Amino acid sequence: MGFDVFRFENGVIVEHWDNLQSAVEKTASGRSQTDGPFKVVDLNKTDSNKQLVKDLVDNVFLGGQFSKITDYISTSRYDQHNPMVADGLNALGQAVEGMAKAGTPMVYTRNHLILGEGNFVLAISEGVFLGKHSSFYDLFRIESGKVVEHWDTIEEIPLRSEWKNTNGKFGFPGNHSFKVEVIGKSYLAGFPGHQYKLNFHSETSMTWTELKDGELTSNTMTVDIERIEVGPNVYLVTWGEPKLGATVVHLQDYEHGQVWTNIVMTEGNQLLKLTGKLLPYF
Repeated sequence: MGFDVFRFENGVIVEHWDNLQSAVEKTASGRSQTDGPFKVVDLNKTDSNKQLVKDLVDNVFLGGQFSKITDYISTSRYDQHNPMVADGLNALGQAVEGMAKAGTPMVYTRNHLILGEGNFVLAISEGVFLGKHSSFYDLFRIESGKVVEHWDTIEEIPLRSEWKNTNGKFGFPGNHSFKVEVIGKSYLAGFPGHQYKLNFHSETSMTWTELKDGELTSNTMTVDIERIEVGPNVYLVTWGEPKLGATVVHLQDYEHGQVWTNIVMTEGNQLLKLTGKLLPYF
């Protein structure tokens, strides 16, 4: 099952996006992933309903201000179609808390697009789910200024090397102004057999720390870096590690959650090439 978004020119479809998820036989709420009201009403409230959902995503999902959730979602009715979450705000809170305690928080890192008509609004976002770079399509139904029903799909975003085209999961027209903030934050660079936490202190300083079985180790180093933006949210990051006799070059693509690295070892003139995922570290 999934959502499909189409762009039209001159009466024909010229572009397509989707977000797919496996269907389940039984959900926590007892309703299916696709049933519920479908009639579009309140066309005159389209703009205000889109703003309501934008504020919900910006302030709660992205901003972490969960105390404000009742400003946007009804406390008396919240019908849920997510397979793993029961009805009501309490159930939503329990699900979010459970994932956080398990060390697999559901994290929104960027909203790409808000689409809406009348009482239905779709938010298309990006983030991390169960430790994987994912896309989130959230459809909300709104009554009397509050969200009362929710449908969604969550899909893992594959490595760029596995893409069948070069268009990306999002890439909506006119939506390229978002700049990923990196300084003062940490990212997980995951390569086959190796994982590292990258903590960016400034434009010229970074600490990397190796992880084993998901836990930080004592293998860590603070290095001076040179960081050059070579494309929208794409950076060439280089540093030297004299004690190891290594020069490291990273191409870090925050737009698509990818990292490529070349490590040149002075001794033996060895070159190591790796490709991995680049995700926010929490």
